Amino acid sequence: MSTRSSSDVIARATAQFDDGNHRGAWDSLLVWARREPREIAYREALRDLYRRAGMPDQAGRWGAHDPDELDARERRSLEKSLRGFETERAVRRYLVLPDEVDDDLLGHLGSRRHQRLLRLEPLAEELVFTAGIVAGLLGGIAIVAGVVRTLAETFVGGPDTQSLAQVTVCAVLADVLVGGALLAVANGLRERWISAAFFAAAGVAAAVGIAHADLTTPLPFGCWSAC
Repeated sequence: MSTRSSSDVIARATAQFDDGNHRGAWDSLLVWARREPREIAYREALRDLYRRAGMPDQAGRWGAHDPDELDARERRSLEKSLRGFETERAVRRYLVLPDEVDDDLLGHLGSRRHQRLLRLEPLAEELVFTAGIVAGLLGGIAIVAGVVRTLAETFVGGPDTQSLAQVTVCAVLADVLVGGALLAVANGLRERWISAAFFAAAGVAAAVGIAHADLTTPLPFGCWSAC
């Protein structure tokens, strides 16, 4: 049962929250929840205020002492957060729980492999984003410009049509090479080996095509001159 002092602390924090000072209310309760981890009233107050603020991850964290009182979204957020831990001790430290963690929650602890994937996921996302910008946006603009220029040269019967076509094809291959390399690494970090192999193969094929290009000749990749 809550002591009088905890009731006063909670009442003041709730008043702060109602006045719009959410951060001040949370900070006040967090200090006491860590100082007196066996005083459940602080945890329940934190859970309720985070719930009112629409923050299921924190509501789940501070309501972990009684998972049955969490709603479905808070429970999912709590279970997801536990995948980054391997031991009950680490979970108790994160949840600020002095006693044993509910067995159902411990079933959601992550393996070393899962933790590694979680650590590498931000880097994989950055690589995918970079591939989208470089290969998708910038490469797409360059390719469209090359195609338009080639068609215009063809329409007027200019002498540089084949050279422009070859440059455009090289731009396409370079786009595939850069995008394939970035996506191959990203999928490798996620241990999606089939996708990684596919993008790597596309990048290698593009690199081979570029290596056989001869921009000094108007003939596509010098193939006609070799015939």
